[in-house]
Amino acid sequence: MKTLSKQIMIYASFTVLIVAMAGQVKVGKCNVDEAPKISERFEIRSIPTLIILKDNQEVERFVGVQREADLISTLKKHIK
Repeated sequence: MKTLSKQIMIYASFTVLIVAMAGQVKVGKCNVDEAPKISERFEIRSIPTLIILKDNQEVERFVGVQREADLISTLKKHIK
């Protein structure tokens, strides 16, 4: 049950992020089991991992569950 509640928290945070940043950023989601080449390319070792790219370059990486406010403030920092 603990894993399910963690997945729900991650999904909820992701949804809040999409709504809060609509029109300002592009958000994508990848299942690393279904797309192993992507997880290799970005060296994803833990789930969840959020990678912020700017001009196709990684500028920030979060590993683990994060607070929505922290994610939004970090994204806003990179939208200039």
